[in-house]
Amino acid sequence: MTAEEAFSSSTVENWVRQADHVALVTVVGEEPIPPTKSEVERREGLVGRMLSIHIESGVWTHPDVTRELPPAITFQDFGWAFNGAFESKYRIGVRGRPYLLPGHTYLMALRWFEWGCPGRIDPEDEITPAHFAPLGSGAIVPFDGTLGAGEFEGRWTANAGQDDPAGSFRAAMAGRTSNWVNEQLSNTAASDPALTHKPGPIGCDGE
Repeated sequence: MTAEEAFSSSTVENWVRQADHVALVTVVGEEPIPPTKSEVERREGLVGRMLSIHIESGVWTHPDVTRELPPAITFQDFGWAFNGAFESKYRIGVRGRPYLLPGHTYLMALRWFEWGCPGRIDPEDEITPAHFAPLGSGAIVPFDGTLGAGEFEGRWTANAGQDDPAGSFRAAMAGRTSNWVNEQLSNTAASDPALTHKPGPIGCDGE
C-alpha cells in the first residue's frame, strides 16, 4: 500500500525540523483494532493495529523540545485486510517502510502528533488523542544489531535505504552507529538556524 503522510521524513533536515525525539525502540506487542460492523457484514475490510513500543534509549532530542519521551508509547498502524471471514485476514503494510513486527528493534524519529486547529474543529469529528508516533516512512530504520539491517516491508534486509532517493538520511546511516546519527542531527541543527522546530497541530504550524 501507499499512504499520504503529514510530514516529509527522508532527509536529515526533515528530521531536525519536524522530529521531537530520535530513539531506539522495540515493538513489544500488537493488538488488532476491531473492524466496523459494516465491514463485518460486507465480509471485507481493513484491520488496524495498536502497537506497543518500548523505548530502549534516546538518541537525540531537538533543542527546542520540552516534552520528555516516556519509557513506552502506543500508536495505531496498518495491520491486516480480510476478504471473507475475519479469520482469513492477512497482513498489509506501507511500501518503503518497515511493517513494525513485534520482537524487532528500530531507530525512529518521533513526533508528538495532535490534530485540529483552534476554531477549526468540527464538533462532529472524533478527535484523535495526542500521542507520540513516527514522523513518517523515512523516519523508521531497522536496527536488528546494525543500522539499516532488519525487518523492512515485512522481510529481512541488510540495507533498508538502498532504494531510497538521493539525499536519504536512512540510506546514509546504513552500517553507522546511533552516535553518528546524534552527531549528524546535532550538527545540522546547530549549523542551520532556519530549521526551526514547529510543534503543534497538523495543518496549523506543521509542514
